[in-house]
Amino acid sequence: MKNHFKQGLLLSLLLVSGIAMAETTYLNFAADLTKLQYDTLKDNYIGEEP
Repeated sequence: MKNHFKQGLLLSLLLVSGIAMAETTYLNFAADLTKLQYDTLKDNYIGEEP
């Protein structure tokens, strides 16, 4: 029974760290995307001025 508990604990730990990693990756991706959109908008805006 104790061994089973250890396995469950390890599994939940892996799950939590996996979710945390995925969240970090997603946040980085979202930040990059936002920066990309901002740069594109800036280029378009500046490009239209005489």
